[in-house]
Amino acid sequence: MLDHAAGCHGRYYDYPDDLSEPDLDAVGAFLQNLTDWIDVGLDEPHERISAQRSLAENMMDLDEAGLRIYLARERQQLRGGIAAPSAFYVLHLRIVRHNDPGQISLGSSESR
Repeated sequence: MLDHAAGCHGRYYDYPDDLSEPDLDAVGAFLQNLTDWIDVGLDEPHERISAQRSLAENMMDLDEAGLRIYLARERQQLRGGIAAPSAFYVLHLRIVRHNDPGQISLGSSESR
């Protein structure tokens, strides 16, 4: 997860609208923790290990709340003005419920 998030200059977050207060706290804690680690940078091995540990704890809280994380990194281009187009990366992070009907199981016969 950290490898995808590192070096991204923008972030798009999506999560269910109907979260309970405890679930909202778990989602907020995870997103804040991830944002903090991205902003601080992960130049040293100790920082990376600490980030992985704390994010894993957040992810366990999300799993216990019945929530799952999907993550993607997208290359976009900035165009316009007098400068040549320049590339930058954005992070797409989506949190869904375990039973979200929009998910396709890789092991199901529907995906074959």
